[in-house]
Amino acid sequence: MTTDKYINDNKTETFKKGDKVIMHSCHEATFEKYKDKVWICATSSFLDKGKQDVVFLEDFSGYFLSKYLKICNSTGMSFVLLNQRSGLINVIDMGESYTKMKL
Repeated sequence: MTTDKYINDNKTETFKKGDKVIMHSCHEATFEKYKDKVWICATSSFLDKGKQDVVFLEDFSGYFLSKYLKICNSTGMSFVLLNQRSGLINVIDMGESYTKMKL
């Protein structure tokens, strides 16, 4: 059994508890019941004993490899703003800034 202490001691920055994610590029993502399903991270991501980045998902048995999950834009609406002065692109979803990158 994976304890909260183990998860905290081996935490990664990939996902945090409460993040909404979807599966991609894996066998499970092809299952009709999982296709386009939004999962909620039950824990923050962490390194398992094999040093793989994993996370527990609500209503999923066991943990799941983080590399087959991506953050879900749950609103389906994003806005891309270009700051011409700084040259930064800001991707915004419902007022929360997710990504800034230099042109």
